[in-house]
Amino acid sequence: MPKKFKFRIQPLLHYKNGNLRAGMSPMGFADEISERLHKPINILVRVSFDDPNILQQHDHGEKTEFDHLVIGYQDEKEFWLTFWMDKGDGLPIGIAFGSDKTVWITPSYKATRFIKKLSDGQVRKVFQHLFEHPEDRAIGINRHI
Repeated sequence: MPKKFKFRIQPLLHYKNGNLRAGMSPMGFADEISERLHKPINILVRVSFDDPNILQQHDHGEKTEFDHLVIGYQDEKEFWLTFWMDKGDGLPIGIAFGSDKTVWITPSYKATRFIKKLSDGQVRKVFQHLFEHPEDRAIGINRHI
């Protein structure tokens, strides 16, 4: 019987001196993505999986330990989320928009090899959870699914 797909969401942003902050590595990555997209961000969460092989690769005989981040933005006019693997320049996994909840899986993700890959449905499940649970995008809340 296959194991149930389980993941954890950990919001990474917090306020310090009136500015949004996060740990150096995820915030640096999010800032780079923000610059590339020419968009501000105000959502940054880490996605962890119960299965440690999900979205990891073999690198010179060792398993990688890449971070998986959802970076996004929400205000009164727009709401979007992007799902990334923090590898080098970043590997975009998917993007979704709050207006219609449509999820787009990127061709680069589909073409990349992993020890264990998420199905399109599992990627959608991560986005769906974040759309349906705004408390998991909130600053300073850690939730387990």
